[in-house]
Amino acid sequence: MRSSVSAIIPAYNYARYLPAAIDSVLAQDYPSALLEIVVVDDGSTDETPEVLERYGDAIRVIRQPNGGVCAATSTGIGAATGELMAFLGADDTWPRDRVKRLVRALETNPRASLAYGDMAIVDSEDRLIEPTFAGVHRRRSGDLLGTLLDQNFISGGALMIRAAHRELYHPIPEFMSYEDWWLACRAASVGPLVYVDAVVNRYRSHGENMNLGADRDKGLALKLSTMPFRRWLLENVDHTQVTPDQLATALDTFDQHVAVLQFRDPVGLAEAVDADRAGALSALGAASDALDRGEHREAFAWLVRSAVRDQNFGEPRNLLAQLLPMLSGTGAVVAA
Repeated sequence: MRSSVSAIIPAYNYARYLPAAIDSVLAQDYPSALLEIVVVDDGSTDETPEVLERYGDAIRVIRQPNGGVCAATSTGIGAATGELMAFLGADDTWPRDRVKRLVRALETNPRASLAYGDMAIVDSEDRLIEPTFAGVHRRRSGDLLGTLLDQNFISGGALMIRAAHRELYHPIPEFMSYEDWWLACRAASVGPLVYVDAVVNRYRSHGENMNLGADRDKGLALKLSTMPFRRWLLENVDHTQVTPDQLATALDTFDQHVAVLQFRDPVGLAEAVDADRAGALSALGAASDALDRGEHREAFAWLVRSAVRDQNFGEPRNLLAQLLPMLSGTGAVVAA
C-alpha cells in the first residue's frame, strides 16, 4: 500500500528558482493523489506570491511573517497531512524518482524512522558541479543517534520522515538554526535511519544561500549557530541510546568550538551558551549520587551535562577523564 506524502517547501525571496522546485515535485513518478505540496511563503518581498498564484489548487500556500527557514519548516510540518513528510528548498529540485525511492525505503523498513539519500550539487543555471555529496561518513544506516551527537550528515532536502513521530520534532525550537539536524536527531531517538544509495536532491549552490563550502567567516558563524543545539543534545540525550565514547566525542567537539569562539567571538559565545554554574553543580551532584549507586554510565552522562552547563567548570571534565577509560568501548549501541 502506497503512503501519502507531504512535500514541504519553505520559500523566501526565491521567485527565480521556485517554479523549478514546485515543478520537480509535480513531475514525481508517484501517484499525484498521494502527493501534497505545502509551500510556506516566509514573508517574501519579491514575486514569490505571484509565482505561487499561478499553481492554483495544485499546491497549498501558507503565508507568514519572515521567521527563517526553521520557522517556515515548522509551520509546514504542522500543516502537512501526509503519512510521510519530505522537504525541498525553494531553490533546489528533486529527481523524478525521489519520492518513490524514499517511500520504498521506509515501507520496506517499518522500524526505520527516517530515510535519506545523496545529493548532487548544481549551480544557478542547473549545471552540475558535483555528482555526489555522500562521502563515506554520509552513507550510513542503523542506530545513528550517537553519531549525530557530534555532527550532522543528513541534509533536509535529502530526507523523508514519518508523520507518526511528529510530536517529537514539532514545533522546531527557536534555538535551532538548521532544521535538518533537529529532524535527524529526533528521528534517530525512536528508530534506525536508512540510507538510500541514490541522488534524491539537486542542491543549488548560487552564492545567496548557505554554500556547502563555507569560508572562514561563515565557518565561525556556523560554529556559533550550532552551540545552543550542541548543548541541548548533550543535556537531553538518553544515555542508554548512546555510548560513553560518543558522548565524549561530542563533548570534545563542543569544547573545541568553545575554545575557538572564546578567542574569536566571546560575546556571541556568551549569548549562545550562557554559563550556568548552579545548573552545573546540580548535575555534578546527580553524577555523585549515580556513582554511589554504582551506575557509572548514568554518572558519566550527568558529568557531561555538568560540563556543558558551564564551559569553564573544570571538575566535571576531570572526573570524565577518569571515568572514560573504564567505560570506553562499553555499550551495545553501534552505527551499522
